[in-house]
Amino acid sequence: MSGTTLGQLGARGYVMTDLRMSFDPSVGSVFEADYEGSRDAIRIASALWTSRGGRVSIDESGPISKATAVFSGNRNPNNPEQASFVPPATASTEADANGEVPTERFEIRSARVEVSIFYLPMVEGEAKAWAAAFGSGATTALYRKQLEDAAKDGSLPPFSLDTFPVAKSVYAMLARGQDTFPTTRISLSRVRTYSATYSLPTVIDAFPKAYRTASLVQAFNIPAFTARALPADPPAEDTPQYCVWAWYRDDHSQSYVPKNNHVEEHTSWVFGAIDAQVFRII
Repeated sequence: MSGTTLGQLGARGYVMTDLRMSFDPSVGSVFEADYEGSRDAIRIASALWTSRGGRVSIDESGPISKATAVFSGNRNPNNPEQASFVPPATASTEADANGEVPTERFEIRSARVEVSIFYLPMVEGEAKAWAAAFGSGATTALYRKQLEDAAKDGSLPPFSLDTFPVAKSVYAMLARGQDTFPTTRISLSRVRTYSATYSLPTVIDAFPKAYRTASLVQAFNIPAFTARALPADPPAEDTPQYCVWAWYRDDHSQSYVPKNNHVEEHTSWVFGAIDAQVFRII
């Protein structure tokens, strides 16, 4: 039974009677607030709480209406029904007109992938040196073709393998049926959580873009600690022809969580040699 009387409700027509805090790894801080007030005041307030990302339940079975509102994310711990709150020292350019700032988590991962042996930097570098040594008509594509054709036919390529030691290793691999090589691919992932009322969600590009590392850091407000751990561009001799080292979006997904009226957004970028003729490089 409620201990609140109509005379204790004040100018707003309702009062907060309890506030509980917890932490959910998926959304951050969770605030569960209990309110008591007049029926009309609670109904009006619940519409406001919902618009600010709260999940509200109401009990109107007695003379004093009761409501429980659940808020999560970057909230003012003294008054979680306010729009999302960030202390001045951590204010972000991602804040929307209501002051809401998404909760973000960044992860750097490396995964094993199989790539063509001709994609490896050492092979790419020697292919360029081979083309330069043989002059007109010699290309990196011809370097590859002569090695592949020789291995397939069981003959030697029409150039000295002793002069080009990487080609000698590649030829031996091709001869035993190996045309790929294990390496690692680095990816950066961002997980953002914000209320359904947040006005600055990520908008997907209609055409693919690739970001140089400095551009990626600036465009997506990547924290300095994470940015320092991103790989440096390999040297020019290890860069495939017509390519630049950049990050391209590998995945983007968005899910809505009715439980707390929040959206969870996943975006990942992969680092690699990007064809500048196919992607718009930022």
